[in-house]
Amino acid sequence: MIATGPPAFGQQTHAKLLTLFYLANQIRQANEIARFSTFKDIMSLYGDVNKLLTTDATLRQALMKSSPPTPDEEEQIYNFATLFCNVWQSAQAAHDNKLIDETDFASAVRDARVEINRWPNFRSAVERWMATYPEACETEIFRALKLDDQRTASSASQTR
Repeated sequence: MIATGPPAFGQQTHAKLLTLFYLANQIRQANEIARFSTFKDIMSLYGDVNKLLTTDATLRQALMKSSPPTPDEEEQIYNFATLFCNVWQSAQAAHDNKLIDETDFASAVRDARVEINRWPNFRSAVERWMATYPEACETEIFRALKLDDQRTASSASQTR
């Protein structure tokens, strides 16, 4: 005997609900994996940039040089700044797409603020990049750098 009445309808509804719960769980797990993978990729980008500092003495010297850099050093510093700006843009894009949380993004913003002031010749290279890509500078991570510039200029004028 084949059940065609209400019990069959209940079984179909139960099966559909189980399928929906299963799919919801799969989507949640896929989202968690995507967020972790994105965070790992961004950390890897930071690692690649920092590896340059530990392996390239001429880059470190150019960044720390107190006199104006030579044209060759300027180009090296600019390319290094471009790498950092790309990492910061990646962090911004991940944040905008909710692939990293607020804490991780705040760390990226703080890193941008620290790094831009870390070496005497780095800020001008980042500013050059920002002038080249003004649309990128409208994002939160780069606006933070502009605000730091305004605060620095304001505090300098107040100390005069």
